[in-house]
Amino acid sequence: MLMDVCNEDKSLEDARSIHEHLLRSRPHLDIKMYNKILEMYGKCGSMNDAFLVFRKMPQRNLTSWDTMITWLGYLDEAMEFIERMPIQPSIEVWDTMMNLCTIHGNSELAEIVELLDPSRLDEQSKAGFLAVKASE
Repeated sequence: MLMDVCNEDKSLEDARSIHEHLLRSRPHLDIKMYNKILEMYGKCGSMNDAFLVFRKMPQRNLTSWDTMITWLGYLDEAMEFIERMPIQPSIEVWDTMMNLCTIHGNSELAEIVELLDPSRLDEQSKAGFLAVKASE
């Protein structure tokens, strides 16, 4: 698909052209297409464009929220974004947040994420994020 090529090249100009073409040719995009557009802008490094699309989406699902959190890249912004979600975050959202904590070396925030909803994290998600005592 053309959007995938744009993602690989990380060309923001191409991403915007594709987005405009989609809007002209298909005035009523489905949620799956909107989510692909969010991902495309995220991979191109333009969260401003992604936010514009996100705000205009007539409907959002967990994939929409997870995609935005994935590409935010900043832990504080991601956490605020999760707090504003009108729906219960999925395991994918918490996994994404835990991965961001690992990337940024923020074990304190990882512990907070676990405290917020530990039932959402499986053992694989927790591995390596929490301090383990030598006796364990």
